Amino acid sequence: MSIPAEDVQATVTYRIRSYECEENGNASLQNICNFVQDTAWVGARKVKVDMQNPEDGDKSWVLLALKVEMYEYPKWRDEIHITTWPAALRKLYCHRDFIIRNDESKVIGRATSQWVLFDLGKRRPLRPPVTLKDLIPDIERGLDYNFTDKFPEFTQSDADNFFRVRQSDVDVNKHVNNVNYIEWAAEIGKEVKPAHSIHGIEVRFLSESTYGDTVTTELQHLSDTQTLHRVLRQSDGKVLSTAVFNWSPQPSV
Repeated sequence: MSIPAEDVQATVTYRIRSYECEENGNASLQNICNFVQDTAWVGARKVKVDMQNPEDGDKSWVLLALKVEMYEYPKWRDEIHITTWPAALRKLYCHRDFIIRNDESKVIGRATSQWVLFDLGKRRPLRPPVTLKDLIPDIERGLDYNFTDKFPEFTQSDADNFFRVRQSDVDVNKHVNNVNYIEWAAEIGKEVKPAHSIHGIEVRFLSESTYGDTVTTELQHLSDTQTLHRVLRQSDGKVLSTAVFNWSPQPSV
């Protein structure tokens, strides 16, 4: 018998602050992703798989991939409510889904993510907790997507930029926070598509970056409404993340 959804779902409310918005007054996609990631930790704690207890040792969940679709962006002072739950378990990979609602309970966004449990000391993936398979409710997915599709091959750079990793970019795991890769990719995207807004992304996190690194972000046009991105470390050319952004024209004022 499936576990009741309310036993494993967690909902967190966020009020959009002015510094989390873009020029048009909408919350930025990067901050939506920050909220999603924060909600994931709240959800993991609710079902006691957050790996923050002393007996868990040097273990942590590592985000491998994230897909977000936004149908409508919240604005400054709006409240949004993000609900999350463990959605699927495939070998070592754990999937966690999200639904984003406004204050009128309208669904304005959906997301799904893929995680792996990691031994930080030995630098290797671990099997997920055996209890996790019993924590997956039999409900509709937030996004019915499992990150099995391959990205198009990156064949040319139509635009690029570079960033130096600051201390403020580094999180509690002592490497660059995942959302920074999204921010760097979005920055160059907005430079070449200023009349468009992002309505969806899929990003794969491939390797770590640390304070003092210099990274290059590159963009390749796939179509008028889709761009392919990658972030590389300049010192060795290693690809740190790849992403596909979906764009829509901004309404004329």
